[in-house]
Amino acid sequence: LAELVGKAHGSRSFSQGQMTGYQKGSVAAPLDVIWAYAKATRVDPGWLAFGGDTAAPGPPGYSGVPDAPSTPAPRPRGAKKRS
Repeated sequence: LAELVGKAHGSRSFSQGQMTGYQKGSVAAPLDVIWAYAKATRVDPGWLAFGGDTAAPGPPGYSGVPDAPSTPAPRPRGAKKRS
């Protein structure tokens, strides 16, 4: 992905760490990076920047419903662990 975004940007290269920071939201992506990311992934840049808070179309297959949490809900105190 970093290579694709770099090619779409044309004047910059990106590391996997940079892309991870942008994806997790721990680093705000500048507009030129959002544009290059959108071009590389064929997703509307408005949706990449603002998600469901915009009228921009989401990627194909996006339902607007977040994925289920990847970790199970905590057990109540005293509940026994299933075997």
